Amino acid sequence: MKSKLETKIPPLRDIPLNTRPLTKRALTWSCDGELAVAADDSVHVFVPLIPDPSNVDDETDAEEDRDDVQEATDEGDGNNVDLRPAFLRQKRERVVRKQAQFATGQKQILVSHPRLHPKVNRELFEVAGLPFPHGDGGVGRQARREKDSDAESDDDSDVEGEQEDEAFTGGHGEEGATTTFGAGKGIITSAGSTLNHVVGMAWSPSGLGRNRRPILAVLTAAGYIAFYGDTTAAAKATSMSREDGTLKQRDLSSWGILFGVGEQLPVPGQPVEVNEKITGMAWAREVGPGQALLAYANDVQEVVVLSVQSASITSDADTGASKDKTIWTARELARFKAQGPHPPSNPWDPDWVPSGTCFGLRWSPWLNTLGSRTCLLSYFARNYVGFRKITLKTPWARVTDPDITVDESDAYGQCLHLSTDGFAEFEDAIWTKGRSKIVRGLIVTGFHVKPFEASISGPQPSSPLFNPNLHPTQACRTTYLDPAIDRPSTNPIVDLVTHPPDMLRPSAVPTFTLVRQSATSTNHDWFQTNAVLPDFTSSGGGGGAAGGGDLSEAKPQWAADLQQKLAVLVPADAHMRHTAGEEDDEEDDEPGDGEVSDEDVEDVDIEEAAAAGPEVHPARFRMHGLAVAPGGRATAVLVSGHSTQTPDRIGWWGLRSVVSFGSVGGRRMRKGEETSDVVTDPGLLRLTTEGRMWNWMYGGGEDVPGITSAAGDGSEGRGAREIFRDVIAAQRCDLCGGEMEVREQPGRHQGMSVCGQGHFFSTCGASGLAIQAPGISHTCGVCGVRTLKVDELLRRAPGLEERIREELTADVCGTCGGKFVD
Repeated sequence: MKSKLETKIPPLRDIPLNTRPLTKRALTWSCDGELAVAADDSVHVFVPLIPDPSNVDDETDAEEDRDDVQEATDEGDGNNVDLRPAFLRQKRERVVRKQAQFATGQKQILVSHPRLHPKVNRELFEVAGLPFPHGDGGVGRQARREKDSDAESDDDSDVEGEQEDEAFTGGHGEEGATTTFGAGKGIITSAGSTLNHVVGMAWSPSGLGRNRRPILAVLTAAGYIAFYGDTTAAAKATSMSREDGTLKQRDLSSWGILFGVGEQLPVPGQPVEVNEKITGMAWAREVGPGQALLAYANDVQEVVVLSVQSASITSDADTGASKDKTIWTARELARFKAQGPHPPSNPWDPDWVPSGTCFGLRWSPWLNTLGSRTCLLSYFARNYVGFRKITLKTPWARVTDPDITVDESDAYGQCLHLSTDGFAEFEDAIWTKGRSKIVRGLIVTGFHVKPFEASISGPQPSSPLFNPNLHPTQACRTTYLDPAIDRPSTNPIVDLVTHPPDMLRPSAVPTFTLVRQSATSTNHDWFQTNAVLPDFTSSGGGGGAAGGGDLSEAKPQWAADLQQKLAVLVPADAHMRHTAGEEDDEEDDEPGDGEVSDEDVEDVDIEEAAAAGPEVHPARFRMHGLAVAPGGRATAVLVSGHSTQTPDRIGWWGLRSVVSFGSVGGRRMRKGEETSDVVTDPGLLRLTTEGRMWNWMYGGGEDVPGITSAAGDGSEGRGAREIFRDVIAAQRCDLCGGEMEVREQPGRHQGMSVCGQGHFFSTCGASGLAIQAPGISHTCGVCGVRTLKVDELLRRAPGLEERIREELTADVCGTCGGKFVD
């Protein structure tokens, strides 16, 4: 029996896009359920919709619409003919438009133009107390115009300002124009860059950005990384909408460019003349609130480790009003060579094989010890995957440079035959093996998957694949692919994700799912997994709380749908008549020439299908990326459809792709319930509230305290409210001065404070104090409860500053621990 909140969960539906990426691994999920999808010159970001838990007792129009639609469908004639009245058909269309797992107001970030200007890093140097290496960052003339608007400017200063601006406009003399020079040491790239398409994306860990939200790093072909996230200029108060039973979500209008790294964008700690072409990047696992480590590789086989931090400050303007501001710091901490044990080669060598990659960097989970945290950083070199140990000294004080140590040599490595675009993925677990603490993972060599395990602490496991001494590839037999070990394949792996491990029943190798580039009717390796989980595709599963299913190879709904479309056969002449002479219409959403829609695959005339003649499979698909949602039980794939009979003759205006979803979550797990198919993972406890909410909705995860179930026995917030017991008793109504009392609302997550004259105010979810003025509280994006800002709590409770700072957190909800939307 579904709860009323479960009936409000938006179903997983495909997201059609009028774009297509130029890179693999073009899909990534944040820890909060935000989905980023790469295009050729832009990135789409989608924000998930979360049902309103305080509205579960209300009968909304959406529920009535669903009942009416279901009733009308049940009364049909069984031939899929819509015999419902027009008003019911309109109702269903309206409900379908409402029901989407992501908000309709997506954010499309254009990354190819304009290029990042060096001035975006000016604040980094100001915060560090260092002079900005590029003068005023190309804003000299405009700043001087504003400063000297009431007086004549000096001619010499104008000439100097124009010379500074000229250095950053590539000689065009136009303020704000982008640079035209290249980056790195390559013969071509050092003179000029490409069209600057998207190469890779990566979400930061939770807690780094404003309101503890993650930020997005985008690597472009120009050789720099741009960081996007919530800026100070946004985040106005967000109201809640009860229309469809979901909370009003932020629309990412507050997003902007925070800073950049690479090309002409040095950060503190780097020489001014640094002009790097970045070829790969990776975030470390979560370290602490407002703190993160980032590693990137350049085109001269160096790996650089940066510290990235944020801090919220309250500045008093001239008017006396307080203003929240987020400041950022970034600094280079370490740099090491990542060349591997094999001597360099060149394209004139008859044994030369290209093996470059933009995805070679990856951080392992942290091993916490007394006074330090340790992890392994993987990198790819020529026919070699190395693992370098990095130690972070703890505690790491906020807004200070961390103390890290990078070993001078690799702790472990494997010599493998590598093709292009190889990558590694770590399992999110640390295992004990004898006297060693080890991590496991998978290496994608381009066409094959190789498991590995390496020790973070203790002796390394013996392996003949690890030879740190300098040697040719002939010595380790990695010059060519060994057909006796690896089955030849011509379908490269596009993406691979690992699933949460079962710590009580460990598997021989990490549990994973992968997709290959091409999916046709003649190949069957485009989808592979070693997961043994309930398969709900046969009973209409794939999302939400489906029931039934047998233990078998896990197959998400998108894989079953693609497999069904690939199996379709149609007469060859009928297919050609159906697609011949079609013209792409830019104004509609139908696929253009060369694209394959669902109608092309499924909507075939019955008489033509029955006619004698050769039959063909009309559809083939190309994979562009695979991502796993928080919790590891829901996946998404980015795919584009193509015709097997006609060539693709389309330009950028006809590019299309689709994001499809699937889940093997099964029925909802109740608290304390024991089932044989539940994956036991301590990592689930580390999920953010938003991540746990997504896992509850689409992964069959456990209830989320404070949202889908009561927040325990109330002991979590009792200690904080005890601090304000005397303040709550002494508070008075700001309108009439009367005494106030707190009233709990049945079925609601937030109580109300009311005075004797009937003035009602919302109650702070953390302290229990009345919120009697606008602009002094935050709204949670998960449960909708408002929480007073810390500076307001300090003002209303003088003398309790120390206890407030110890017991309360300024930037998370006091009820459920969710992140704020304002």
